[in-house]
Parts: sequence; C-alpha cells; structure tokens
Amino acid sequence: MIRKLITPGDEQPLCWIDVQSPGATEFEALHQTYDFSLEHIQDCLDPEHLPKAEPFEEGHFVILRAYQQDAPADAHTVQDLSTKIAIYTKDHLLITIHRMPLPFIEEIAKRFEQWQKAFSTRQIIVHLIHESLESYRPIVVELIKQIDEYEVRLFQEEELQPQMQRRLYFLKRKAGVLRNIVFLMQEVLSAFRSDKKHQSFYWQDTLDLAQHLQNTFRQAEEDAGSLLNFYLSLAAHQTNEVMRILTIFSVFFLPLTFIVGVYGMNFEYMPELKMHYGYFGVWGVMVLLTVVIYFIFKKKKWL
Repeated sequence: MIRKLITPGDEQPLCWIDVQSPGATEFEALHQTYDFSLEHIQDCLDPEHLPKAEPFEEGHFVILRAYQQDAPADAHTVQDLSTKIAIYTKDHLLITIHRMPLPFIEEIAKRFEQWQKAFSTRQIIVHLIHESLESYRPIVVELIKQIDEYEVRLFQEEELQPQMQRRLYFLKRKAGVLRNIVFLMQEVLSAFRSDKKHQSFYWQDTLDLAQHLQNTFRQAEEDAGSLLNFYLSLAAHQTNEVMRILTIFSVFFLPLTFIVGVYGMNFEYMPELKMHYGYFGVWGVMVLLTVVIYFIFKKKKWL
C-alpha cells in the first residue's frame, strides 16, 4: 500500500511517501516512478538487515529497526525482536518502507505538517530514529524487571527449576541482540548530525536516549549472564552434595560388603565357618567398623 503522508505545498516542497507491506507491484512502481535502485530494493527485501546509513550522490538510504511489541517471550533474533524501516531520500522526496503498521510514522507526519516553517528530510529522519529508539523503552524495563525476579527466586527457592536456565539464556541473548541494534542505530544517528540550533537539541536528546538504552541493555546482558553463571554454580554445588552423600554411603558399606563377600565364598575348610558364635562375631566386627568410620568422618567434619 502506497500513500502520501506529506504533499508538496507553496512553502514546503517536500513529499513524503509511505509504503506499508510492499509487494512486487509496489517495488516496481517505486523503481519506475522514483528511480528507486534495485540494490536498495534488495536491501528492503532482506528481513534481517541491520541498521545502516548509506549516502549516495542524490540522497541517503537508511535502514532502522523498531521493536516488535508482540514479539514472543523466547524471541532472541533480530528478525523476531524488531521490524525494519527503510528510508529513501532524494532531493525533496522521502520514502519510508515497512512491513508492519507503525503508528509513530503518522504521528511524525502530523507533527511536521503543523510546523509553520520549512523542514528537511534530515529532520524527519532524526525524528524517525528517535521514535524507533523509544519503541525499545518498554522492553528494557521489562528485561530489568524479569532479571530482578529471577535473582530473588535463585536466592529464595530451595530447589532449582530446570526451565530457569533456558529462560536466563534467552534473557541474556535478547539483551545482547537489542544492545547491538541500538548501537547501530546510534551510528546511523551520527550520520545526520546538524549545526542547526533547533535540530541540535533534538539530535542530542536522541543521542542521549540511544546511549541510555545501550547502557541499560548492556547492564541487563551482564546481569543475566551473572545469574546464568550463578545458576550453573548452584546446580554444580547441588550435584556435588549428592555425590558427597553417595560417597559417604559407599565408604560405610564398602568394608561391610567385603566382609560379607569373604564369608559368602562357602569354602569347605574356612576356619571360622564352624565357630559357634561366628555369626554374632561377624556382626560385631561390622558394627564396630561402622562406628569407627562414623567417628572418623565426624572428626574430619565430613558429616
């Protein structure tokens, strides 16, 4: 679907065309009408293309990524976590191409239509970068909240839940992927820095937002990684405790098994087999060995 968000006027020559869920027909129209290059069309078709700013002789080709609010909980790839926005500028023309509905695009268009002065494609792109970054605010808050909850559970629950390891891994992976996306978005923003007073404030505010998100995602990734390592340490500690108990039991029963094995051979000329109190004597030796082993372990604080 191709629509015009901003039409050229007497004071403002800029034309903004928005394309949502494009197909072969829309791309052919863009190529024929606006000389949209085939290389840029190929980039638009790549669902995992990372953010970039590519200047060319007549304008810019930019790719941004906004967070998908309906992304599944176990999503951890660029394509699953974010949706792509392609921006093409040429003279007084700006074209935005995206697959999913993005309400902030229409809000930006209305914002610029209400301005009483001329504006440039550079200013619109900075606003698009800002709103794309704003889409990551809810998920960064949610990631911090989930990490805090898992931290409390790790210290309070007596038994580890097997699914917790998988969820911590996905949290760490998600935070890392989002951090990389925000970092690349910050690189795109750097390409549109301007000396104009009005834009410099908004540009700096967008830069501050990108740095804040990047630092928060980095902290979330490190915290999730620390919790994952702590989980593995607790799991190893519990396994060692089980092995320690099994080892103690084996030490107790090893000499008893040896004694029973010796007297279970049933040789005809074994000297103790004819003793009247041999059975009770063997029991006494086994009980004595058990008591001696117990006190040895107790003295060494292994019990």
